[in-house]
Amino acid sequence: MCPSRLSVDSLTRVEGEGGIEIDLDEQRRPLDVRINIFEPPRFFEGIVRGRRCEEIADLVARICGLCPVTYQLGTLMALERILGVTASRQVRLLRKVFILSQYLGSHGVHVFFLALPDYLGYHNIFELAGEHRDLVNRGLRLKKIGNDIASLLGAREIHPVTAVIGGFTKLPPRRLLDDLIVQLRGRQDDALAALEQIAALRRPAWAGGRIYGALYHPEEYAVDEGVWRTSSGLSLSADEFTDHVEEYQVPYSNALRCRLAGGAYYMVGPLARVSLNFEQLAPETLRAASRLNLSFPDYNPFDSIVARLLEIMHAIEMSIKYLEAVPVSGESLSYDIKAGAAASLVEAPRGTLYHRFRIDDRGLVQEARIIPPTTQNLSRIEQDLREMAPQISCLPDEELARACEVAVRNYDPCISCATHCLVTTRS
Repeated sequence: MCPSRLSVDSLTRVEGEGGIEIDLDEQRRPLDVRINIFEPPRFFEGIVRGRRCEEIADLVARICGLCPVTYQLGTLMALERILGVTASRQVRLLRKVFILSQYLGSHGVHVFFLALPDYLGYHNIFELAGEHRDLVNRGLRLKKIGNDIASLLGAREIHPVTAVIGGFTKLPPRRLLDDLIVQLRGRQDDALAALEQIAALRRPAWAGGRIYGALYHPEEYAVDEGVWRTSSGLSLSADEFTDHVEEYQVPYSNALRCRLAGGAYYMVGPLARVSLNFEQLAPETLRAASRLNLSFPDYNPFDSIVARLLEIMHAIEMSIKYLEAVPVSGESLSYDIKAGAAASLVEAPRGTLYHRFRIDDRGLVQEARIIPPTTQNLSRIEQDLREMAPQISCLPDEELARACEVAVRNYDPCISCATHCLVTTRS
């Protein structure tokens, strides 16, 4: 038997354009694994250069249609550090709800419409919906409440526009927040029922470990505050992040990759967050996990679907708590433009998102750097395929290709996010 190449020309049920190539030897052992990202890059770092700092949060939000809020708020948090702006408690609480709305929306799409057909043996959501309509309807309701939150706080469901340096251009009245709390309470049963159903699904086993990375805060399940720590022992501020995380380019991809200093690949996202911060999940979410005998840390990447359901349940529970605590009083904020540079870290649905900006004394952006979660996960995804391939190499090519595609889709990669920047090198 001669060496062969297994190809998935175009990944399905992921955001963006990419494929898989695996070179196999005569015994069908993997010689090389490549996630080919052929989507054209979008040069957002270049687009914002020379723009006024007040403009760029709305521009950066266009990197992603599924989690624009985290791109927007990550930008604002970095700029606020430069300008010496401290957001009020009210703004901080509303921002947390804003971010959690993206967990509901993005996780809802992935769990119920992209990943679930894989676990129930269907080729697509249309086949699944014919026999599991109740489960699909739960997914639609959970995604909708995320959209409703984004619309209320941001004036639009997608690419919201109200978040600005220091706060919001307009705050919703108390009665609308109270209405939203009622709606969120109405979705708690949906989240619990979906968790119970999906946690009971059979998922592929996985032997082996991995390094996780996520924000950590001693007082809460971190989404926008704290330090970034890894299961290998790192604990980093936003300013220290790129001292220990290296971006690099491979010749077959329009997306950069990441590795820790020393060369180790790592994983960010819901499974990393839940594994590192499990005990800080909301109380009812923790109780549900205990009843279902879910334990973390969990090193099986196929359990990411369960971690996403836990975060959906947590997002509803904590959004209610944060909204009940918001006073909603009018605020006015002034600040002076000054030169400087600063970074921020925020937990997007798919994992840690890094921003760094440098502005001059006119408030114009001189440098910008953004590292999306998928950029950080790509090398770890390839490593997963290398580790998995020997266990499934006996499968026929079509089944082997499908198994590899499921493994990639399991990360919910956002390829368009990861191809916003391309570094070129001269030979």
